[in-house]
Amino acid sequence: HRAGWMQVQSRLVIALVCIGVVYVSWRIYNDLYNVRVRETELHISGLPEQLEGFRIVQIADIQADGRTNGSKLQGYVDTVNNLKADVVLFGGDLVTSGPDYIQMGAAAMGKMEARYGVFACLGDHDHFSNSEMVTRSLQQNNVTVLNNVATLVPVGPTFLSLTGITNVYRTRPSPQTLETIERQRPRGP
Repeated sequence: HRAGWMQVQSRLVIALVCIGVVYVSWRIYNDLYNVRVRETELHISGLPEQLEGFRIVQIADIQADGRTNGSKLQGYVDTVNNLKADVVLFGGDLVTSGPDYIQMGAAAMGKMEARYGVFACLGDHDHFSNSEMVTRSLQQNNVTVLNNVATLVPVGPTFLSLTGITNVYRTRPSPQTLETIERQRPRGP
């Protein structure tokens, strides 16, 4: 039975390798060309009426690079814009590496629409590439960069308090920095 088992075993190994290759290829394609959207509804007691139904879209990892073409970025922008955000929060990694694609990524961010604005923090890839250039490019495209600061977003007679903390491999905020930001952070809904 040994010879028969060896044939079955070899076919089984070949089948498993083929399945693995197909699955990994599908995952790579799916992760490169599709944007995942997950919606969560929060119920917060005592929320001002103006903030009822307020839509926050949180995004990250645009990762603009040589493999990113205009249609891929436009698909990302369209997905975000179709969510009809009141505020867009970008968590960093505008580019994969280097300064060559910073402007392309920032231009895409500038096309994102939100009733009260688009706000960003920088990610580790942004710092490794050129954090000053990323910040400048985002600001030139009407994206507010929050680098260890808090800000107010007026919403009618009330406001939303946003705090952006830069926490990347090279730059981690000290406990004193966090305490200072917390003390200075405007209190509100």
